[in-house]
Amino acid sequence: MELQRRPAEELPDQPVLVATQTANKCSLKLAARLDFEPVSTFRQYDADHPLAAVSLHKCLQRIP
Repeated sequence: MELQRRPAEELPDQPVLVATQTANKCSLKLAARLDFEPVSTFRQYDADHPLAAVSLHKCLQRIP
């Protein structure tokens, strides 16, 4: 947890980004549960990849 806490304390307004294939439903559900919000979509390796972001401040609120 320290690996997440330190950046969140130093840069709380910075985003954390995640990208995964649209076909990876488990990753999409996990990102949604962690409050990631879709930003854009790009195409790579003949597949769509959603790009989502959440602020480090939100991540810090989740750390016990």
